[in-house]
Amino acid sequence: MLNEVQDQSDTAQLRRALEVQEALETLKLDRPFDCYDPHPGQLAFHRSTHRIRTLFPGNGFGKTTAGAAECHAWCTHLNRWQETPAWPVMVVWACPDFKQFDKLRTQIEADIIGKNARWVADKNKYVYPGGDEFYIISCDRSWKYIQGINPDLFVFDEEPPAPLWRESQMRRRGRRDTRYVVIATATKGITWMSKVLYEPWKKHHRDAGMDEDQGIAVQTHPSIFCIPKGSARDNPGVSEDQWEAYQTVGWTSDKERQVRLFGGFQSWVGDAVYDGAGVEYLLEMQDVWAEKYGHAKIGSLIPKFKGDRIPV
Repeated sequence: MLNEVQDQSDTAQLRRALEVQEALETLKLDRPFDCYDPHPGQLAFHRSTHRIRTLFPGNGFGKTTAGAAECHAWCTHLNRWQETPAWPVMVVWACPDFKQFDKLRTQIEADIIGKNARWVADKNKYVYPGGDEFYIISCDRSWKYIQGINPDLFVFDEEPPAPLWRESQMRRRGRRDTRYVVIATATKGITWMSKVLYEPWKKHHRDAGMDEDQGIAVQTHPSIFCIPKGSARDNPGVSEDQWEAYQTVGWTSDKERQVRLFGGFQSWVGDAVYDGAGVEYLLEMQDVWAEKYGHAKIGSLIPKFKGDRIPV
């Protein structure tokens, strides 16, 4: 008799455990944002009330996920970290191109949006039940039409063209006190993004006697929040095997490796276009190309260089 009672109790507990597991799986599919657990760097970003928030860590840090979570929090009015507008908001996400975003959509919908919004393909936007709109624009196409758009939140996924950044600043008027997010891996070197967003932030904290790490901790710049460095090691969702894989990628230079893995900004001015292996390939192929295309031998176009790198 006691064994039968124990068996029934064990069966009931197992049934309840399975029901809880099923409920969690349904929640993750329908409302994945409810399961979003930001790591400390992402959390600091979400809590910041700065007009401009920037993330420049390396690949795998979780920049895009944090950006998508911020957009979704505004559009659902379920922001856990700060107060956002009470009216139906308009969010604009500027991507490098629509093909890139098409690949990203599956990830964003699975990790953040779930079934909370409807995708309207011909308008390139998500529409939320409360009338909130999450627009996608492409930096490689005409974006002049945003001259008539006055969004609440403007997010740039990767570095946008400088004219688009300047145009976006003109959208800040009326009750829609537009705020901005820039999430990017700085693979283009020292550009307007460094000069306009990173360097003023760094100078502000340096003038106050702080180094970069202290600046990241206190974030006292009046308008710019910045996390200029970080890596996949900061992201609990990245396994040791994945981190090892990141490190074994064959980057074109040590500087690119630094930016890709750990973030920050590097200058490529004066650096080599080809490494030693690239030069060897050019020399090996010069006769083949000369015979096929009638071009001058490639070797005559390559300047003298020391070591295994060619100065530009």
